[in-house]
Amino acid sequence: LGGSMGTFKRNLSDPFVGVFAGNHRLCKTSIIDDNLNPVWNEEFYCYVGHYVKSIKFKVEDMDFGIRSDLLGTHLLPVTKLIRYDDDTGQPMRVGMHMIASLDNSHHKNNGTLEYFVEFVPKEMLTPSPEVPGVYFNARCGNDVKLYCNADDGAEGVPSVTYGGVDDNEMVWTPQRLWRDMYDAICAAQDFIYITGWSVDTTQSLLRGREKEDALQSPYSPYIGELLRQKSEEGVRVNMLVWDDSTSNATFKAIMPGMMGTHDEETNTFFKSTDVTCVLAPMLGDETNAIHEKAGKFVMFTHHQKLVILDSPSMDPRSDKKEPLAFVGGLDLTNGRWDNHLHPLFRTLQSDHKNDAYCKCFPVDVDNV
Repeated sequence: LGGSMGTFKRNLSDPFVGVFAGNHRLCKTSIIDDNLNPVWNEEFYCYVGHYVKSIKFKVEDMDFGIRSDLLGTHLLPVTKLIRYDDDTGQPMRVGMHMIASLDNSHHKNNGTLEYFVEFVPKEMLTPSPEVPGVYFNARCGNDVKLYCNADDGAEGVPSVTYGGVDDNEMVWTPQRLWRDMYDAICAAQDFIYITGWSVDTTQSLLRGREKEDALQSPYSPYIGELLRQKSEEGVRVNMLVWDDSTSNATFKAIMPGMMGTHDEETNTFFKSTDVTCVLAPMLGDETNAIHEKAGKFVMFTHHQKLVILDSPSMDPRSDKKEPLAFVGGLDLTNGRWDNHLHPLFRTLQSDHKNDAYCKCFPVDVDNV
C-alpha cells in the first residue's frame, strides 16, 4: 500500500491503514510516525470465506498511542474484482492498481490512497496440505503418530476395533504420549527444544509403577530434573516459555500469577543449570499502538506447544539421527496428565497427587 494525504492537523499525522471485509479486519499496516506522504510497501495475503459487498480501506492517524482519528475511507465494490470467463463461466484472477480519493466529511482535502489489490478465486488455488506463507517448505515422507493425554500405563491402554461390517477387523492401540516423550528425552543426545504456554518443573511424565521405576533409574521422571540431567550430559536444552505478566513484580501484588503458569518458578529453577530458559511475553509489533501493546502484554499469550529433539532414525538400517517433534495442545504442566476413566477423586492421593489445575476457585494441591 502506498499513498499521499493532505494536512489534517497542524502537527504531522502518524498514519496507518486498516482493510476490512464487512466488519472483519483483514489486515493492518504499520504506523508511520510524522509523515504526510507515507509509503508502506507492505503485502498481505488474506483469505475471505464469507459474503461481502465491498472492501473498505480506513486511513487513520494514531494519536499519542491511545486513540486514532479517521483521516479518510475508500470503498472498493467487490463487483470490480469478481469477473467470469466468457467461455468457461469460471471466476477469473483479477488485479487492480488504484489511486483512490479518500472520503471524509470533516475535511475538504482528504488526500489519496494508492494500492494494488488482487482477487484469486479458490478454484485457482492449488489443493495442498502445505501452509502458505511460512518459513520452511513442507517435507514428504514423515512418520506421524496421533496422541491424546490419556495414558493408562503399559497394562491398561484400551484398544479400539474398527473396519469391516462389524467394526472389528482391525485393532488400534492408542499411543502413550507421556511415556514416549519421556523415552525420547532420555534418548536425546544433541538437542532438546521446548516451547510452551506453561512448563511446570515439578510434574512427572510417568505415574504409578513406572514413575517409581524411573526414580531408581539414571533419569528422573520429573520434567525439571530430567531436563537438567540432559543438559549436564552436554545436550543443548533450550526453552521458550510464555511470560505471564501477572506473575511479574509489577503486577504480582495485584493479581499474583493469575494464569498459574509457573513461569517465574520455572525460570528460577533453571537459572543455576545449563538449561537455557527464556520467558517470552507478547509485545505486539509495529502495527500496534502503545495501548494495544500493553493489552497484549497483559492478556495475550503465545500458545505454541512443541518438544523437538534428535532421535534415532526410524529406518533400522540407518545409523543417522532424525528430528522428532511432539506438536499440539498439550502443555508440560499440571492438570494435563490423565487416564481414560478421568477419575475425579480415586487418584488424588496416587497418580494425581500434587497435580491439579483450576482457575475457577483456589486449589491447594498439597491437600487434595
